[in-house]
Amino acid sequence: MDQHEELATFKWLMFVAIVFLFATYRAYKEFKYAIWGATTTASVPRTFETFEMRRLGRRKDLLAVEYSFTDRDGNRHRERDDVPI
Repeated sequence: MDQHEELATFKWLMFVAIVFLFATYRAYKEFKYAIWGATTTASVPRTFETFEMRRLGRRKDLLAVEYSFTDRDGNRHRERDDVPI
């Protein structure tokens, strides 16, 4: 193999290693949530339709869900998720 092919192979292997490490990190986070995650009860005070602008001026309709819950330490959290309709 000449030097150009070796460099291309090295770059490819580095890319694969980075993707592997990222996937491993994400899998670890999911595993940690599955083992130590907790379920809680939330209240949903409001839902409404919204949208986000996509490429080329296309519009994607979404449903916004606002919810609040209390964690184990007694702290109140208010959050919002936008999900496809």
